[in-house]
Amino acid sequence: MILVILGTQDKEFPRLLEAVEHEIDKGVIKDEVIVQAGQTKYESSKMKIFDLLPAPEFEKKEVRQALNYAIDRRIARYEDFGLNPGHRLIRNSPDDRWMIWKRLNKDRHFNIEMCALTLRSCAEERTGRQAAPDFSPEEIKQTFTRYNGTVPQINAYAEKAYQYYQYYQEQTAKQL
Repeated sequence: MILVILGTQDKEFPRLLEAVEHEIDKGVIKDEVIVQAGQTKYESSKMKIFDLLPAPEFEKKEVRQALNYAIDRRIARYEDFGLNPGHRLIRNSPDDRWMIWKRLNKDRHFNIEMCALTLRSCAEERTGRQAAPDFSPEEIKQTFTRYNGTVPQINAYAEKAYQYYQYYQEQTAKQL
Protein backbone atom coordinates (compact mmCIF):
# COMPACT_ATOMS: atom_id res chain seq x y z
CA MET A 1 0.00 0.00 0.00
CA ILE A 2 1.16 3.52 -0.78
CA LEU A 3 -0.17 6.43 1.27
CA VAL A 4 -0.09 9.83 -0.43
CA ILE A 5 -0.66 12.77 1.91
CA LEU A 6 -1.15 16.17 0.30
CA GLY A 7 -1.16 18.04 3.60
CA THR A 8 -3.09 20.84 5.22
CA GLN A 9 -2.38 23.70 2.82
CA ASP A 10 -5.37 25.61 1.50
CA LYS A 11 -4.14 25.16 -2.09
CA GLU A 12 -4.80 22.32 -4.52
CA PHE A 13 -1.95 20.07 -5.67
CA PRO A 14 -3.27 17.86 -8.48
CA ARG A 15 0.13 17.48 -10.23
CA LEU A 16 1.27 14.90 -7.70
CA LEU A 17 -1.89 12.82 -8.11
CA GLU A 18 -1.64 13.08 -11.90
CA ALA A 19 1.95 11.80 -11.69
CA VAL A 20 0.99 8.93 -9.38
CA GLU A 21 -1.89 7.94 -11.67
CA HIS A 22 0.47 8.05 -14.65
CA GLU A 23 2.83 5.64 -12.88
CA ILE A 24 -0.12 3.33 -12.12
CA ASP A 25 -1.08 3.42 -15.82
CA LYS A 26 2.50 2.54 -16.83
CA GLY A 27 2.48 -0.38 -14.39
CA VAL A 28 5.29 1.05 -12.25
CA ILE A 29 2.99 1.31 -9.22
CA LYS A 30 1.16 -1.93 -8.56
CA ASP A 31 0.26 -1.42 -4.88
CA GLU A 32 -3.01 -0.04 -3.61
CA VAL A 33 -2.78 3.78 -3.42
CA ILE A 34 -4.65 5.66 -0.71
CA VAL A 35 -4.73 9.45 -0.95
CA GLN A 36 -5.43 11.95 1.78
CA ALA A 37 -6.30 14.72 -0.66
CA GLY A 38 -6.66 17.75 1.54
CA GLN A 39 -8.03 20.63 -0.53
CA THR A 40 -7.22 18.92 -3.84
CA LYS A 41 -10.27 17.92 -5.86
CA TYR A 42 -9.35 14.83 -7.89
CA GLU A 43 -11.26 11.80 -9.08
CA SER A 44 -9.73 8.45 -9.96
CA SER A 45 -10.87 4.86 -10.10
CA LYS A 46 -7.26 3.78 -9.58
CA MET A 47 -6.73 5.35 -6.14
CA LYS A 48 -8.79 5.54 -2.96
CA ILE A 49 -9.16 9.25 -2.29
CA PHE A 50 -10.55 10.83 0.87
CA ASP A 51 -10.66 14.35 2.15
CA LEU A 52 -8.52 15.72 4.89
CA LEU A 53 -9.87 16.51 8.30
CA PRO A 54 -10.48 20.19 8.86
CA ALA A 55 -7.16 21.85 9.65
CA PRO A 56 -7.86 22.48 13.37
CA GLU A 57 -8.70 18.79 13.91
CA PHE A 58 -5.80 17.52 11.81
CA GLU A 59 -3.26 19.72 13.55
CA LYS A 60 -3.88 18.17 16.95
CA LYS A 61 -0.82 15.99 16.56
CA GLU A 62 1.70 17.79 14.52
CA VAL A 63 5.24 18.74 15.35
CA ARG A 64 4.58 22.03 17.13
CA GLN A 65 2.13 20.35 19.44
CA ALA A 66 4.45 17.38 19.96
CA LEU A 67 7.26 19.77 20.91
CA ASN A 68 5.05 21.59 23.39
CA TYR A 69 3.96 18.18 24.74
CA ALA A 70 7.60 17.23 25.35
CA ILE A 71 8.37 20.56 27.00
CA ASP A 72 5.30 20.40 29.25
CA ARG A 73 6.26 16.90 30.46
CA ARG A 74 9.92 17.82 30.91
CA ILE A 75 10.96 15.22 28.36
CA ALA A 76 12.94 17.90 26.54
CA ARG A 77 13.66 21.61 26.46
CA TYR A 78 13.36 24.00 23.53
CA GLU A 79 17.10 24.58 23.80
CA ASP A 80 17.68 20.87 23.13
CA PHE A 81 16.39 21.51 19.61
CA GLY A 82 18.09 24.84 19.08
CA LEU A 83 14.85 26.77 19.60
CA ASN A 84 14.27 29.92 21.62
CA PRO A 85 13.35 28.84 25.18
CA GLY A 86 11.28 31.98 25.69
CA HIS A 87 8.94 31.30 22.77
CA ARG A 88 6.22 28.67 23.10
CA LEU A 89 5.26 27.32 19.68
CA ILE A 90 1.77 28.34 18.63
CA ARG A 91 -0.35 25.91 16.62
CA ASN A 92 -1.96 28.51 14.36
CA SER A 93 1.14 30.65 13.85
CA PRO A 94 2.27 30.71 10.20
CA ASP A 95 5.73 31.86 11.34
CA ASP A 96 6.11 28.90 13.71
CA ARG A 97 4.79 26.51 11.06
CA TRP A 98 7.27 27.80 8.47
CA MET A 99 10.19 27.70 10.94
CA ILE A 100 9.45 24.08 11.87
CA TRP A 101 8.80 23.09 8.25
CA LYS A 102 12.21 24.42 7.17
CA ARG A 103 13.92 22.68 10.07
CA LEU A 104 12.20 19.34 9.37
CA ASN A 105 13.32 19.48 5.74
CA LYS A 106 16.92 20.49 6.45
CA ASP A 107 17.77 18.56 9.62
CA ARG A 108 17.29 14.78 9.48
CA HIS A 109 18.15 14.32 13.15
CA PHE A 110 15.50 16.88 14.15
CA ASN A 111 13.01 15.20 11.82
CA ILE A 112 13.53 11.80 13.44
CA GLU A 113 13.33 13.26 16.94
CA MET A 114 10.05 14.99 16.07
CA CYS A 115 8.65 11.76 14.67
CA ALA A 116 9.45 10.01 17.96
CA LEU A 117 7.94 12.83 20.05
CA THR A 118 4.81 12.87 17.91
CA LEU A 119 4.38 9.10 18.27
CA ARG A 120 4.89 9.40 22.02
CA SER A 121 2.28 12.14 22.22
CA CYS A 122 -0.15 10.09 20.10
CA ALA A 123 0.41 7.05 22.32
CA GLU A 124 -0.51 9.02 25.42
CA GLU A 125 -3.60 10.49 23.74
CA ARG A 126 -4.85 7.06 22.62
CA THR A 127 -3.85 4.90 25.59
CA GLY A 128 -3.41 7.26 28.52
CA ARG A 129 0.23 6.17 28.74
CA GLN A 130 3.40 7.23 27.06
CA ALA A 131 5.06 4.72 24.74
CA ALA A 132 5.69 1.64 26.80
CA PRO A 133 7.23 -1.76 26.05
CA ASP A 134 4.07 -3.51 27.26
CA PHE A 135 1.68 -1.95 24.73
CA SER A 136 -0.73 -4.42 23.23
CA PRO A 137 -0.79 -4.80 19.44
CA GLU A 138 -4.07 -2.86 19.41
CA GLU A 139 -2.52 0.04 21.37
CA ILE A 140 0.40 0.19 18.95
CA LYS A 141 -2.00 0.27 15.99
CA GLN A 142 -4.02 3.02 17.69
CA THR A 143 -0.84 5.06 18.06
CA PHE A 144 0.08 4.61 14.39
CA THR A 145 -3.48 5.53 13.40
CA ARG A 146 -3.47 8.71 15.50
CA TYR A 147 -0.07 9.71 14.17
CA ASN A 148 -1.60 10.00 10.69
CA GLY A 149 -5.02 11.41 11.53
CA THR A 150 -8.30 10.37 13.04
CA VAL A 151 -10.34 9.27 10.05
CA PRO A 152 -11.35 5.59 9.73
CA GLN A 153 -9.71 5.25 6.30
CA ILE A 154 -6.28 5.55 7.90
CA ASN A 155 -6.74 2.27 9.81
CA ALA A 156 -5.40 0.28 6.84
CA TYR A 157 -2.21 2.31 7.07
CA ALA A 158 -1.92 1.51 10.78
CA GLU A 159 -2.26 -2.19 10.03
CA LYS A 160 0.54 -1.99 7.46
CA ALA A 161 2.73 0.12 9.77
CA TYR A 162 2.20 -2.47 12.50
CA GLN A 163 3.47 -5.21 10.18
CA TYR A 164 6.66 -3.21 9.64
CA TYR A 165 6.90 -2.64 13.38
CA GLN A 166 6.62 -6.40 14.03
CA TYR A 167 9.31 -7.11 11.43
CA TYR A 168 11.59 -4.51 13.02
CA GLN A 169 11.00 -6.04 16.46
CA GLU A 170 11.81 -9.54 15.15
CA GLN A 171 15.00 -8.36 13.43
CA THR A 172 16.11 -6.43 16.50
CA ALA A 173 15.50 -9.46 18.73
CA LYS A 174 17.64 -11.63 16.43
CA GLN A 175 20.54 -9.22 16.76
CA LEU A 176 20.52 -9.21 20.55
